[in-house]
Amino acid sequence: MGCFILCAVPTRKSMTVSTFLPRGIATWLLLLGLLLPLTPAAARIGIDQQAPLGNPDGAVTEATSRTKYLIKRAQFNLSYNDDTHQANWVSWSFSSADDGSQPRTDAWAVEELLPSGYLRIGTSTFGTSFGNSWDRGHMTPSADRTLNFTDNAATFRMSNIIPQASANNQGLWATFETYCRGLATGGDEVLIISGPSEFTGNRIPNSMSVPGSVWKIAVIVPNATSTTPANQRITTSSRVIAILTPNVSSGLGTWQSYITSVEQIEEVTGLNFFTAVDPSTAIYLKNVVDTGTAPNNPTVITTFNPTLGAAGSSVVISGFNFNASSTVQFNGVEASVTSSNLNQLTVTVPPGATTGPITVTGPGGTDTSYEDFTVSAGPVSPNITVSPISLSSLTATEGASGAPQFYAVNGSSLTTPVIITAPANFEVSAGDANFSSSLTLTPAIDGSLGTQVTARIKSSAPVGAVSGTITHASTGATTRNVSIAGTVASSAPHIIVSTASLTG
Repeated sequence: MGCFILCAVPTRKSMTVSTFLPRGIATWLLLLGLLLPLTPAAARIGIDQQAPLGNPDGAVTEATSRTKYLIKRAQFNLSYNDDTHQANWVSWSFSSADDGSQPRTDAWAVEELLPSGYLRIGTSTFGTSFGNSWDRGHMTPSADRTLNFTDNAATFRMSNIIPQASANNQGLWATFETYCRGLATGGDEVLIISGPSEFTGNRIPNSMSVPGSVWKIAVIVPNATSTTPANQRITTSSRVIAILTPNVSSGLGTWQSYITSVEQIEEVTGLNFFTAVDPSTAIYLKNVVDTGTAPNNPTVITTFNPTLGAAGSSVVISGFNFNASSTVQFNGVEASVTSSNLNQLTVTVPPGATTGPITVTGPGGTDTSYEDFTVSAGPVSPNITVSPISLSSLTATEGASGAPQFYAVNGSSLTTPVIITAPANFEVSAGDANFSSSLTLTPAIDGSLGTQVTARIKSSAPVGAVSGTITHASTGATTRNVSIAGTVASSAPHIIVSTASLTG
């Protein structure tokens, strides 16, 4: 009978069999272990699922960390600031499986997870001051946590609340919250982080600082039911919506009029977002400015190599959305582009350049590197080093390859591969395999090289002593030598005659 009842029940997310059965029968089924909730298993409630984008300020659960104290709840994670008496940021995840039928609880409560000595903000309304009527503004919305009373009540903890201008909170902010929930209806997961910023210096009567703006970042990732962690499902194609809104009661537009980049919010807040995302992907997504239906395609610098060089040297810039018309500047001085494709530019450091950031202007706009390029006083010469510089006492038996010996080859600022040439009767390898009379070692993109080389006597070497010099050459670098010597023993049968037993 239990199976028949379960099959006949509508599959609304938050409903269980008890919704449709008299209390006595429901209890009986529960005792038998047959009362199974029909809530989808992919609900994103869970203490370790609420910060998939990372920890933007390195908050920790230590009482001494008063301006960034980490609170982890099953419904959201946050960094609490005991100076502003509110969160620096609040992070959570939302999927359609989190959408239940629990009404708004209004279960306002102080935050009991704060350490002793921290100010615990009371639940009283915030009133009116400084020309604004202040709401108790949720960061994680009540409507994002409606599976049950406990989840919804958690959003009314005062650590999740900021002084938010009523017109902002009840207007464009509420509209954006609804829009974000709608993004999950197609089976996607929405990763959200929000918080206050640009504090005015004013405080409302309960001592909370008044933020001059409020920001929110939403990242949409596919397959909310996937067991793959959400941060691993983020790609450069993921849609990112970032808004930075003035925390005022008049003159507000729609939330769309405040769309910006994550990078801009970083500049305002001092936070570092997307710390749990692949670094190259994170740099790209921080530059995205949402168009309303999808991300734009910004020109973005991710890395450049080498990180220092003189005028006239080459630098390879990696990133996104470059083309042949891209222009590059070294701290404001324009450079010549020698080659280009969608993800890479090779440029020449211009005369007169000074140490500072690199800027690229391409089809997706202008981006400036996070790191500075260091302009050196003169050219950096390619260099090769070998260690040790001598290999001796190598041995072999006639007709067979000898026992190997190893040495290290290192390089810096190399512009061409290192060609290693063994002398007659010897051979070399980059890994004790595939020996030959010569070897080509290709440096990394920044001109560096670090390899172990194996050398041995060839099987064709003649009996007796053999020696020579292994050379190491690359354009512009001083050739380095390794002397090598050894002995090949004869494999021919031989007789040993002893005179120890002869007598006169």
